[in-house]
Amino acid sequence: MNIKKYQILNRLLLVASVVVLVVWLSTGKRENLEGGVANAIKYVKDRPLDKPLNPYVVYNLAAAESSDEEKLARIIQIAEKQSRSKLIEYLETF
Repeated sequence: MNIKKYQILNRLLLVASVVVLVVWLSTGKRENLEGGVANAIKYVKDRPLDKPLNPYVVYNLAAAESSDEEKLARIIQIAEKQSRSKLIEYLETF
């Protein structure tokens, strides 16, 4: 009887753990921004200084307003250097 109690308890804990994990993973561990140069600038300004910029996030945000691949490729180069001020200046030229 005692073993059966522990089996039920283990199953309940397992189900509760899975539910908590699913909720935690689905609550926004990804950067979900709408495109646009204004949002790209906002991303660069609002990103904490201790966290590096993701060049591809900035690229995708700016790509919503421009299809010029040369200009967009320059974004990745600047963002990889983590030069926020230069990146903001460059994004303002779009």
